[in-house]
Amino acid sequence: MRWSVSILSSLVWLLATQGVRCLEEDESSPLNKTLWRRVRDPGGDGGGETPTISDLFLIGDSSLKGGCSSKLDVLNGWLNEVNLLHEAAKTVYGGYRTNKNYAVLLMDFFGFGIEVNGKKGDPSNTYGIENMDNYFVEENWKMLGDRLAGVSQFLAGAGLRDPVVPGEPPRIFCSDDAAELAGLGDIVKDKSQNEVVTARDPSTNEPTEYLTISRAFRTSGGNIFWMSAYNGYLNLKKYTPDDNSACPVKKVNADGSGGTRYAVTNRGTRPVDLYKDIEFGNANRVILFCPAAFEPDQWVAGAAGNSHNYPSLAQAISPDNYPGNGGTLDNLGLDNILPVSATFYHELYHLTDIGDTADPYYKMKDIFKAAKGTGGLAVPTFKNPETFTMFAMAAYMLINAPEGMDPMIYYQGRPMKASLIPY
Repeated sequence: MRWSVSILSSLVWLLATQGVRCLEEDESSPLNKTLWRRVRDPGGDGGGETPTISDLFLIGDSSLKGGCSSKLDVLNGWLNEVNLLHEAAKTVYGGYRTNKNYAVLLMDFFGFGIEVNGKKGDPSNTYGIENMDNYFVEENWKMLGDRLAGVSQFLAGAGLRDPVVPGEPPRIFCSDDAAELAGLGDIVKDKSQNEVVTARDPSTNEPTEYLTISRAFRTSGGNIFWMSAYNGYLNLKKYTPDDNSACPVKKVNADGSGGTRYAVTNRGTRPVDLYKDIEFGNANRVILFCPAAFEPDQWVAGAAGNSHNYPSLAQAISPDNYPGNGGTLDNLGLDNILPVSATFYHELYHLTDIGDTADPYYKMKDIFKAAKGTGGLAVPTFKNPETFTMFAMAAYMLINAPEGMDPMIYYQGRPMKASLIPY
């Protein structure tokens, strides 16, 4: 395999100019051990088996509209890969002090400057986060650990932080049959499915006015769906003005509109403050997987549009596929090899965040621009689920090289031999 001189030279430049500093003595701040202790392996305390999908989510039986009872084998397969991805991400996060390749991944994906404690090329060097005494650097480091810890907590079966419905697992659905479109003029129903009355005849007490969807919810740019599973509502963004499905399937238009929804995570939808006293059904957050998540386009090496559709992690690290020795993944970008299960891993960062998390960056080039603070991309990478998804995949590929093959590090999303990293 030939290695790009431009990639190698740009890496050397980045290490030299964007925060890699050699120190003769260790001056870096230590890893926040309190934070690290919160990032656990599922079942890692030796006290039980790894939770299954049914342990983590409310599934429902076969009669549930849009339910997942027929998809449990697929979902548990995804969950197994999600645990592997997350374990790799945690390994890099916790092990960067003695592994230069881990340190480079933290710099590449999250923009941290790296201190090299020792002499250039010394294999006994240790590494630190540069300027950890700076408030913003420290807060960013804590935020990174906090996001990983939230996913770890959930995967370990310890539930969600800041639960919407305390004591209830989140709900998971596997088709848009779960979501019934509510028209703007439709009458709003409460958690008992009673129509909400806003005015009555003073003489007869008969209803004279009902609360409508358009008055109860802020619907700009979205659709409101009735969720019979919990007698509540879901507000989902429209991809185009004529969307009327929770799982739109469209080609992307020249203006960037359109697209196919693979999955969406939501905290449930509450009415405007004027009607906050009405009792609506709610869920402790919801993940809806759309048909495209289960049947993505077939992966073709190097094809445009590959997205969360590589068959499996096991195939990615097989000797025939692993990059560096003529494998099928040679010279393919990281965004080209994300597995089908990556959609689930992505959604876990929406699910476990405190508050709602947007998706500011999907494209790999934007993720790396944001990490470097360039291109006018100001939203922190720590708030971007796809950044964590690509970071975990890069970590997994680095850690799990086939026996006898050189480990590969994905720098700026492209594979190169980890042994070529300077310092």
